[in-house]
Amino acid sequence: MITSPDKLQACFQAAQDQRSKLIIVMPQEATSMDSLEASLEDFDENHLYLEISTLENYSNSWHDLEIICYFRLTQKKGPQKEMFFNFGARIVELAKKEKIVKMVLQRPQKLDIGQRRSSMRIEMDQNLMVNFCIWEEHRFIRPRTKDTKTGLYSPRINLDYIQEGSFSVVDLSAGGMKVRATSRLIKELELDWNRGLVLVIWMNLDDPEKAKSQDFWIKGRIRYSMEDFFSKDVDMGVEFTHYGQISPDKKMKWQAVRDHNIEPLGNWTYRRYMENYRKGVATS
Repeated sequence: MITSPDKLQACFQAAQDQRSKLIIVMPQEATSMDSLEASLEDFDENHLYLEISTLENYSNSWHDLEIICYFRLTQKKGPQKEMFFNFGARIVELAKKEKIVKMVLQRPQKLDIGQRRSSMRIEMDQNLMVNFCIWEEHRFIRPRTKDTKTGLYSPRINLDYIQEGSFSVVDLSAGGMKVRATSRLIKELELDWNRGLVLVIWMNLDDPEKAKSQDFWIKGRIRYSMEDFFSKDVDMGVEFTHYGQISPDKKMKWQAVRDHNIEPLGNWTYRRYMENYRKGVATS
């Protein structure tokens, strides 16, 4: 937490100089919008003056609302490093000038460290993968037959491939992940994973802070696929669409992901971010 007036001044000045994007999270009861993007145009001892160019209109009921803002700064001296901050503030004035909404906030007296959990994307430490499997959705549940019970097909990807380095989770957030498959693995498994394919993912992740691991059952859709020109390795972006929980009767209950945020996973990534921040290695 930052409370020093001089450090607060320096952070707001840097946010203005770097044209940092401010993510404004409104109270859920006030609007259906998940968030707004703004820029810090000016500030003084009492107020922050924001511009929101992407907002067409606003409600007069927003006056006096308590909102949360998130922003990041890039360290200019020494090794490049990104720092994330957030603060709570009250809206004291709203106006629209030349198609741009002007918002005035009461200047906060403190800044907290950390970014919005739903958008926090961490570089994944493969050593935290206790177990990991991926199925293609259409080859997930094996139907019951005369001779066999209902069960799961063998996964297309498992922890062995991560441990040998042919498959990796590059980064992870509460709303998605980026994975990388080597060209050798793609040929070996004949992976034909294109945009739109739905995957079922099981991750058992170590949580050092709680001294135990945590299970995550997730459905995700491939949003993009990029092949490296030289290595032919492929990076794929997966957006999480459903979060699964096993009911007492041992059945999987799927819930749609809202606002790109699986809260338990967001809490897990936040704890990893703060661990890295305390070690001085948090960069994203």
